[in-house]
Amino acid sequence: MVTTLLNLNTSSAYQELRTLRAKLRQQNKPITGLKLATTLHKYSERGQVYVDAISEMIRYHGLQRVDEAYLTDTAPLHLITKEDAIK
Repeated sequence: MVTTLLNLNTSSAYQELRTLRAKLRQQNKPITGLKLATTLHKYSERGQVYVDAISEMIRYHGLQRVDEAYLTDTAPLHLITKEDAIK
């Protein structure tokens, strides 16, 4: 995981991802997995097919819920809703 984060934040192949992330921050817009995924066409030889697959996985598994997750030393952030917990 650390290697992947280092790679995404330093490799020239992911400059587009970093540029989009910076632009969204500057505009005070949400930085989402779906938006960032659009820049990952260089991550795999599959190109746009890979981007489409990642985007579909995010949607299928409801991973948009973690777009607002953040690291903190305080109480944990629960990634399921009360409704999901009682099912």
